[in-house]
Amino acid sequence: MSNVGPLGRSLPTNGSLTATPVVSVVIPFFNKHLEFEHALSFNAGYLAKPSVEVVLVLDEPFSWEHVRRLIARYATIRWHVLVHDEMHRWRNPAPVINVGLRRARGRFVLVVSPETVFLGDVPEIFLATHSALSQERLSAYGNPDVALFGMVQFLRFGEQPEERRSVQKPYGSIFFERQHGLRLHGYNERFVEWGGDDDEFRRRLTLSDVAVVGCPQARLAHFETEQDYLLRRSRDESRILRQKYAVNCIHDWNIDQPEFGALECRTLVDWAECDDLRPVGSLISL
Repeated sequence: MSNVGPLGRSLPTNGSLTATPVVSVVIPFFNKHLEFEHALSFNAGYLAKPSVEVVLVLDEPFSWEHVRRLIARYATIRWHVLVHDEMHRWRNPAPVINVGLRRARGRFVLVVSPETVFLGDVPEIFLATHSALSQERLSAYGNPDVALFGMVQFLRFGEQPEERRSVQKPYGSIFFERQHGLRLHGYNERFVEWGGDDDEFRRRLTLSDVAVVGCPQARLAHFETEQDYLLRRSRDESRILRQKYAVNCIHDWNIDQPEFGALECRTLVDWAECDDLRPVGSLISL
């Protein structure tokens, strides 16, 4: 087990493993081994805190062997790992995100992708910004409800964020109070293809009187292969159409989806089954 991050810095320890987390980082996962390992080498220091848990939901069973080794390497992170055992082609992650939303224990939920690299302490930045904006809105409007999204750069492996000033896009993350996500019945599981689900969720948050605000201080990067870069570019047009549909055709935050997050998943690792004398790594047989 290593407690050292990518730049030789010591990672923080978990402190009391019985403390309730404040932020649940929900990560839907489908066959992103190398990307997740790369992102985790940067993010581990920001995730290995008593205030944070990572809810990793595998939408296929074959990634577990690789993920298990990563968990053992970063055992000071509070891992909650679930898996859906049925094989299928790639699909929209809405059902998997909803499983994570249901199982999360934190007051706040941060949804990111496996390949998301934090350019700074993104969970803490979101938390501090949310606190400040909530107070401002409470004083000004009597309504403290806020959700936040960060700004993401798309980079190829080997590039540094400072090397290429690629366009920052308002995607790649959303930070909200879990109670608001539950009230909205989560992400819309009617989306099956790529794109539109995050726009629709933001739209319904807005319609439910939650202010959805950009947080430019929360900077993220998605590192991708040349093949993924070309695939993403080819999807841009269809994504734009789905974005417009999601924003323009939703007129009510309350969708008819009472069984959201019901995708059958089993628990592989749960930090809450540990105690101060038995860290997460001890639950994993290698």
